[in-house]
Amino acid sequence: MMEISSNKNINNIYENQSFLDCDKYSNFLFNNGKSRPLMLSCETINVCNNKCIICTNNVENYNKHIMSMNLFEKILGDYSDLGGGELSLTPRTGEILLDSFLIDRIKLINKYKLITGVSFTTNATLAMKYNDDVLDFIVNSLEVMHISVYGLNEKEHSLLTSRNTYLDMIEAIKKIIKLSNEKKRLFLGFRSLEYYDDFDISSWMKNNLGVELPYGKTHNYVKWPAHYKKNVRLPMGGKWLTERNNTSVCFMPLTTPIIHSDGSLYWCPCGAGFGDQQHYLGNLKHDSLTRLYNSNKIKKLWDEREDIPNVCKRCAYHCSIDEIGKCLFIFDNPKHFVVA
Repeated sequence: MMEISSNKNINNIYENQSFLDCDKYSNFLFNNGKSRPLMLSCETINVCNNKCIICTNNVENYNKHIMSMNLFEKILGDYSDLGGGELSLTPRTGEILLDSFLIDRIKLINKYKLITGVSFTTNATLAMKYNDDVLDFIVNSLEVMHISVYGLNEKEHSLLTSRNTYLDMIEAIKKIIKLSNEKKRLFLGFRSLEYYDDFDISSWMKNNLGVELPYGKTHNYVKWPAHYKKNVRLPMGGKWLTERNNTSVCFMPLTTPIIHSDGSLYWCPCGAGFGDQQHYLGNLKHDSLTRLYNSNKIKKLWDEREDIPNVCKRCAYHCSIDEIGKCLFIFDNPKHFVVA
């Protein structure tokens, strides 16, 4: 990305955000006089092989989409026009390994030299449908593969996913580990209903995978609108996160603007999950990423003088902008903030 030493003659959507040092981080926040995010997420498919109790995919009715290659290539071009950078292919509600165009998409990304650090999150189970050569290409084309591990035993896995694929998941993860030429590219995200300490997680990895990998863990989850409507309760020791009373702008959208499989661009996936129109910026089918990301609407969302959206006020994922000093690594390594 082009380094810029001054904010003069820049369309600065962050100018009314005093906790963001635009001069110090100008080479990350701007390109050719336009504002940009630290990274971009592009959901190419919103269909999933699991029906997780913690996900809106299980309780919400919405149109299923697989992004066309024409739209995907337009997005790659638009992102390159903004300077490119790190790209996540993680769906908001879906499984990336179900995308029948995945190989073609990775090959196309490789033609856009300004787009780097490709990553995605997967539940891994479908890795078994790929032969070794194809899966080797997928895994080793990524900078980070985040694998969601649903449950530490068969019962917990089934309760979480509504599937009896626990052993398939383990075999798929082992296959990915075997093919990865750099184990540091793999990160496990343990999703459970019971609480497990680090010793439990370490023992599970040794006993089931034969190797320990970097990981995160949780048994607490965000309760989405559809969960409220259907009064969904989590079994075993699973817990819904308590809604909060936030008043400040959240800094997560620096790393999490997401393009849905139908081309819709949202400031943050949390707002998208709640169907919040304040977070909706437009559609890439009909508009450019540069224009939508430099609009007055998004400038207002970053403005500390404005009231934050209602969704942000109660969001359990909220990261207050006045605490960004604790997470300055996001400027150099935004994808690790997203999967932390």
